[in-house]
Order: sequence, then structure tokens, then C-alpha cells
Amino acid sequence: MWRKQANTNHLAADEQILQGIRAQIDENEPMVVWGHADRYYVQAPRPMGARLADSWWIIQKGPLQPKRVAEFIYDLEKRQTPLIVDNTGGPDPHRFQFKQSHLLSIPAIAAYVQQHYTISDSIAGAIFYTRKKQL
Repeated sequence: MWRKQANTNHLAADEQILQGIRAQIDENEPMVVWGHADRYYVQAPRPMGARLADSWWIIQKGPLQPKRVAEFIYDLEKRQTPLIVDNTGGPDPHRFQFKQSHLLSIPAIAAYVQQHYTISDSIAGAIFYTRKKQL
């Protein structure tokens, strides 16, 4: 019987991304994974910095999208989330669902991120945003 072979190319890249996460924030600091790689929360391990484990529900167009965008920004602000990992350009097998929906593709999120975060690294296609220090 024919079986589709699992795509495991992302495993080595995942380990590089996880090492980057561990190097950037402490184990008790929250992070956000933008895209579909919620496994990073468990594998890093790091707590979630927003109420949703992935961005699927935020990027979906419809009447709830403005509410979810506002909740996402609220979570980032309330938790002062120190790290966002945008994995939409990374090796995730599900990235085809997200490739047009990178972190800065939603104007309200882009404005917030550009004001409060800076790009600190790019590992295996994933972009790391770290929170700017408050003066």
C-alpha cells in the first residue's frame, strides 16, 4: 500500500528556531508564535504571550477579525510579550496556509509591532521580533 512520506525537512530548522528562542528569552518569559507552530511553546518550553496558540483565527477575514486583532494587541500590551516569532516564512509544513499572512500583513498589528518591537534575528526563515525597551 502506498503511503505519503512525511515531510521531515522542517525538523532541523525547528531545532535551530527553538535554540534561537531559548537564547533570546528566559524560560518564564512569554512569547508569541505567529503562523502555525504552536509546538514551539511546548518544545522551547515558553509560556504563551497571547490567548491564541496560533494566528489562524486572527488572519481569517470575517466579522470577528477586528475583535481578534484587538485582543491580540491587548495581549501583547498587557503581558509585555518580549518575543514574537513569525514562522510564516519558516519551514513549517502548514506554512502554505499562512504564507500571505505574515505578522505585518494586518495593518493594526503592523503598526503596533513597528512601534513596540524590532527585528532581532532571522533563523531558518522565521523572523524574531523583540520588544523595545521602555524609556
